[in-house]
Formats: sequence, structure tokens, C-alpha cells
Amino acid sequence: MLSAAGINMELENQSLLQRTITLQEELKDSQAAFILEQERAEASLKEAETAKSQWVCKICLIKEVDITIVPCRHVLCRECSASVARCPFCRLQVTRTIRIFRP
Repeated sequence: MLSAAGINMELENQSLLQRTITLQEELKDSQAAFILEQERAEASLKEAETAKSQWVCKICLIKEVDITIVPCRHVLCRECSASVARCPFCRLQVTRTIRIFRP
């Protein structure tokens, strides 16, 4: 009877060892997938920040651009555009300004 119990214990131990190995492999795969998703999320955040910064006025660095200068088509915020007769980027004479809206 002890030998039969010993065999059962041996099989049980092998089964538990195999299950442990399987779970460790799954954990390793999950950790790798998590790191990949984390890197993707960081890249997306960086891309969003870059896109957002493109709409910031390059003169005051505070407000969003909402005016384009004619004829050069450079963009500024309304407050900065109100105080310029020449484009601060290319120095062309401002003939008029046009309000623009962010998509």
C-alpha cells in the first residue's frame, strides 16, 4: 500500500512540477507582451504630445495657433498676430490674417 501511495505521490509531484514550468513560461510570455504594449503606449503618448505641440504658437509658446498670415501662411495665436506687421518667421509683409480652426 505504501508503494502504491509512493507512486501516486511521485506522479503528483511530476504533475505539479510540469504545471509550475508551464505557468512560468506563460508568465514570461505575458511579461514580454506587457513590455511590448507598454512601449506602444509610450510611443502613442509621445506621438500625441508631438501632434499637440504643433498647434502651440511658436512665438508665445502658450496659446494654440488660430490665425494664419497671408501671403506666407505661417500660423500664430490671435494675440501674437495682433502685434505684428511682418511675419515673425519669414519677415514678409502681412497683407491680412485668416482665422483657422483645429480639425
